[in-house]
Order: sequence, then C-alpha cells, then structure tokens
Amino acid sequence: MTRTEIRTQTRSDRPGQATKSAFAVRWPLSAVAAWASCAVLAASALAQSGATYSITKWTIDSGGGRATSASYTVTGTVGQHDADDPSGPTYSILGGFWSASPVAAADPPVLPAAPHEIRKNRYVSINPNNPGAPTIIKVELANNTCTGTGKRCVGDSDCKVCLGGTNNGNACNINSDCPGGGTCDLSGETCDADPSPTLLGYVGAPESDAFGNAISVVLDAQPAARTFTETVIHIGDCEIRPDRTYAISVATQAEPGLFSTPLHIGTTDKPQGKDWADVVGSFDGVSWSAPNYLVNVDDVVSFVKFVTNKPAPHRTVLDLLGDGPTYLNNVINAGDLQMILQGFVGKTYPPSAYAGYPANLVDCSGN
Repeated sequence: MTRTEIRTQTRSDRPGQATKSAFAVRWPLSAVAAWASCAVLAASALAQSGATYSITKWTIDSGGGRATSASYTVTGTVGQHDADDPSGPTYSILGGFWSASPVAAADPPVLPAAPHEIRKNRYVSINPNNPGAPTIIKVELANNTCTGTGKRCVGDSDCKVCLGGTNNGNACNINSDCPGGGTCDLSGETCDADPSPTLLGYVGAPESDAFGNAISVVLDAQPAARTFTETVIHIGDCEIRPDRTYAISVATQAEPGLFSTPLHIGTTDKPQGKDWADVVGSFDGVSWSAPNYLVNVDDVVSFVKFVTNKPAPHRTVLDLLGDGPTYLNNVINAGDLQMILQGFVGKTYPPSAYAGYPANLVDCSGN
C-alpha cells in the first residue's frame, strides 16, 4: 500500500544537549487525499452562488442512506439545511436536528360539478373537498393579473388579446371585442397569482334553504373548525361582486394556521360594453349555457323562465339583490330583474340607485 510519511523534529540549542528526533506518522495516501478534500469542501461550504440561485452555507452531515444492525438503525442526511425554519405560503423547511413533520395541510377546495362550476355575479360555489375532516375555509380577494395587459384573471385562459384589427394587442374576451378583422385568442400571456391577497373572512356554517342549497356568508372572525359534509357550498355576501377573483383555501382543525394551496375562482367578467349583469349565455332548448360576456335579451328571458317555472339557470345565478347585512336574500323577484335591466342599459356597478349598497369590499358582512 502506498503511504505518505510526516516527520517532525525537536532541536535543542543548549550547549552539550543532544538533538532529539520526535516522531514520525505514517498515513495511507488515500487518507491524506480525503483530508485535503475535506479542507476544500470546508472552504467552499461558506458560500456558493450562480446566476440565479445562491447557497450561502451548507454542511455535509452524517451522510445519506441508512445503516442497520440487528437492533439499531441510523438514517443519515447529506446536505441537511442548517438550523432555521424558512417557510413560504405552502411549504416549510425544518432545519437542524430532525423533528416531527408538521401536520399536512388540508386538501384544497375544488370546483363543484355542473351546473355550479360556472362563474356567477354574486356567488362563488365550491366543493370543500375534505369529507369527514373538521376544517376552516378562508376567503381572500386576489388581484391576479395577466402579464402583458394587466387584465384581471383566474388562469392563463383568461389572458386573451386581440390579434390584428383596430384593438390589436388589447385584452379581450370574444372576437367582437376586436373590430377591424381582429380575432381574440391566447398569445402567450400568463396569469400571475397575487402573492398577497386581501383577507375577506371565513366561510360560515352553511344554511340549507327550502330548495336544498347550502348557502354561506363570509364571517369576519375565524370560526371553529367544522366538518363540511356538503359537496356544493354557495358563498354569497356583499364582499362577493362581479369581475373579481377570489382565493379559497382550507386549514385543518389540528393546524388552523396552515392553509392549503388556494383555489382561484372568479365571478363573471365585465361583459362587452357593460359593467355587470351577464347571468347566462344562450338557451339550447334544454339548458342555459355559461355567461358569454354579453348582457342581452337572453339574460332577461332567463329570469322570466325562472319565475314561470320553465327551464332556467340556478337561483344563485339570478340572485343579484337582497336585503339585510349580506345584501342577498336567496329570493328571486322583481328586484333581481331590475338589477339585470340596470346592467343591460349600462349602469355601473353597484347601481347608484341603490345608495345603501356597500361600496367597501372588506368588513361589510356585518357578521
């Protein structure tokens, strides 16, 4: 075996005293190489950086993998993060000594089944998606915007622009938004999620109406966890308004501050030439299609069909005005028709005729 030898010597300068040789250490050459490598690693561990990322410090701990014997097991870590607990909206890194993992966040809510997956003016409908688990549901206002035009969005599919025509490059929803021969289509823009959404409140316990619908309002204070057995919850409040994007997330009873990845859900977009009140698309003889970015006679007819017990959209689609602290009453009547007509003639939202309608998005539930 190849060895390297390190010798040290101690010499006396006193007259008459002999020179003494101290000791010699013999090491395998491989051990010297390993020692040198460790010295290099120790120096490089102080800081590493690249064009985009930076690692300010790191360690090589007990080494990766698992060693076992008849009685014991040792599991090691390579490059374990140093002692600290950095965290983001969804994930946390527990540094230093190994510790118990935090309780996993609840599953995020999802869109409910048809016909409640469509966008509505005054409600957002969700499936809580955590059957059997006590949870808390948070509602936030999210200012999601398309990268180029700044248009409000829920996902990338909302980021359409006019390709050609007199509005070339402008945000659009349908081809008629692009006069002069332009088309409305995707062009590579993406929807950037709001990193700091505004907290509106928490979903209250749903109340079942006479038609079997679970209706909830937005509570200001975080409530105790509740087991949501409903597969569809309609959240209606003065804080739910047209042309908005909401972030809905869920936390468990065990970790009430650790919320899931949010479900981003929108209310109806501003229809062409109007500000609100697009409740339906068109009727195919059996059912109504989703809102189509237009406020026209079809929206009025859908209301007439509802009150005459003909095939009509769900009541949460047509409930635009109510009374009380939530300004919704789950009753479809002449007030809702008047709201559709106000939108049809181009009144802004909320209509000035309803001076008592709260303009403030936050803390307007009265709960």
